[in-house]
Amino acid sequence: MPKRAADSSTPLSRAILVLEEVSRHRTPPSFSTLMKELKLPKSSLHRTLAALTQERLLEFRPEDSGYRLGLRLSGLSLKAVHGLEIRDAVRPEIEDLSKQVQENVLVGQRDDTQLVYVDRIQSQQTLQMISQLGNRAPLHCTGLGKTILAFTEEDTLTALLPRLPLTRSTDTTICDLPSLQAELQEIRQQGYAIDRCEHQPEIHCIAAPIYAANGKIMAAVSISAPVFRVPYATLTQWLPALQDAARRITLKLGGIMAGEGTTS
Repeated sequence: MPKRAADSSTPLSRAILVLEEVSRHRTPPSFSTLMKELKLPKSSLHRTLAALTQERLLEFRPEDSGYRLGLRLSGLSLKAVHGLEIRDAVRPEIEDLSKQVQENVLVGQRDDTQLVYVDRIQSQQTLQMISQLGNRAPLHCTGLGKTILAFTEEDTLTALLPRLPLTRSTDTTICDLPSLQAELQEIRQQGYAIDRCEHQPEIHCIAAPIYAANGKIMAAVSISAPVFRVPYATLTQWLPALQDAARRITLKLGGIMAGEGTTS
């Protein structure tokens, strides 16, 4: 239903109207669709969309010529409130997983070219990892990030990969696109990702995907631990528990699970 003119009297109210309208659409609405539904002047809508996109509150999808909500909204919300739907679904499952493995459990989502940590359970071990909610990390060298990249839609991934800053964090970081693409293909085939101390020295992790209701990747969950405390063989033995947690989170969010691989 078209909005009243009074609803769009200020830039902030126009931005809220646009975000609400985009959220109502199952597929990304185009500029013309938004203009028709919101009854906003073309110039005002253009400025509003440009500002929201620049701030990553909206994401423009060239393949659809439409707009969808940006993942920065999740990061902002998680900093302000602790009752967001994804956290309600995630928290009991990662608490249970952390109790099983006695190590750090993290959940992350993609925000453009970065990973954002949206929840975590810290290990009670002497040496802990510090990963605060809302903190950002690279996609190409974290288990969470590589998982999200591997299961991202092909057209979106094709546009995203050339924009990734493939910077080196450790001696094992993958820093060239062909090697990263090969790694992502392997992750897709096996259904999980391994971070082989690629982001932090002597810290490795294993990660699995979390899916949305449309069957698309929406987040990932991982177990991280120091190499000296948890050998690689132990890390991979935790895969069934990790994938089970990812499956339960997905189902709680109304998501659809894709096929999973097994360790070799």
